[in-house]
Amino acid sequence: VDIDWEYPADPTRGGRSIDTNNFTALLNEFRTAIDAEAKSTGKAALTLTIAAPAGVALRGLDLTKVSQPLDWINLMCYDFYGAW
Repeated sequence: VDIDWEYPADPTRGGRSIDTNNFTALLNEFRTAIDAEAKSTGKAALTLTIAAPAGVALRGLDLTKVSQPLDWINLMCYDFYGAW
């Protein structure tokens, strides 16, 4: 499961400061559900990943908390240098 919440907490892109905590809570809920599903079915757990912004937009994430429920973080840096 790849969650792509574009720029949480970035007010210039429609975010709110509370979204930093909301995003962390969402990921924790996904992790709880994924682990419960794997336990109840005996199947391997789904992988939980996010697409995270690079650069200053990364400030909207609490990486210490966000990284705990995740298996992987993909950094969106394809436009880091500028528009193509």
